Amino acid sequence: MTSAVFATVNLNGLSRDLDRLAHAAHRIASDEMVEGWTRQRHSRMLRDTTIGERARLVRRFAEFTGRYPWQWAPSGVEAFISELRSGSKPVNADAVRCRE
Repeated sequence: MTSAVFATVNLNGLSRDLDRLAHAAHRIASDEMVEGWTRQRHSRMLRDTTIGERARLVRRFAEFTGRYPWQWAPSGVEAFISELRSGSKPVNADAVRCRE
């Protein structure tokens, strides 16, 4: 019976380790996606300030949703924009739009 309890404890610990590893892998993949997108913007000859502002906006959106890019949905964008347009310092529609 002791070995069964020991195995359960090890499996629980392994499960937590795997969750942490998966989170780290997702975070790296997400960061790489933003970096690739940034390189693409550079290849289109956009200004560094424009690229930086947009990359920060993408990261803010990721933080707002608590999700990775491959998990994003239109409803998250709607909620994010609603949040930007309300509160103590609302932004106007032109400030929300991304133009190239």
